[in-house]
Amino acid sequence: HWLPPLIDAFRRKHPAVDVSIAVECTMRPLEALLEGLLDVAIVTDAVRSSHVRTRPLFEDEHAAIVAPDHRFAAQAFVSPKDLADERLLLYSSSPDDSFTIQKILKPAGVVARRVSFVMLTEAILEMVKARLGVSVMQTWAIAPALRAGDVQAVPITASGIRRQWRAATLTQAGRVPHVDAFIDLLAARAMPARRRPLTVPRARRR
Repeated sequence: HWLPPLIDAFRRKHPAVDVSIAVECTMRPLEALLEGLLDVAIVTDAVRSSHVRTRPLFEDEHAAIVAPDHRFAAQAFVSPKDLADERLLLYSSSPDDSFTIQKILKPAGVVARRVSFVMLTEAILEMVKARLGVSVMQTWAIAPALRAGDVQAVPITASGIRRQWRAATLTQAGRVPHVDAFIDLLAARAMPARRRPLTVPRARRR
């Protein structure tokens, strides 16, 4: 939801440049970049290739997303082990593509007992609200639901789980002015709330 408005702003400044989002490359952006299918790939994994240069854009935080009356809601944070006994509703197509499984649970030696993969944010939120499970999502992606109090975000570990986003381009392409201008816009305006820490409202104890 944050990218289309930026593309619109970019087009107004650069009307001769056609910008399109290659949704089909979402699951393999770096490979698509190396194959020449993209001018810019937005990636979250570390890039170790002399053929690619990257520029940091912003960080986001992954948190446990729960119903306001869930037992996690009164906690300052949860651990990966706490998530093992919950039904997890994850925005991913498979375990191999899941940030939660690969970057949060697996490094902690945790195997989730019940996992459902749901490729629709709205559906996940409705299931969490209905107490059918908990999720792990980027807090910025569900900011309206958090502000409304429909769900609550609880940090994972005392220091939180953060992920670095980067813009990747081909080294051999050199500096392309309109590509650099687009990346400048991403870095400046993509995540206006990216530097604010996660604020977790405490549930009232009954």
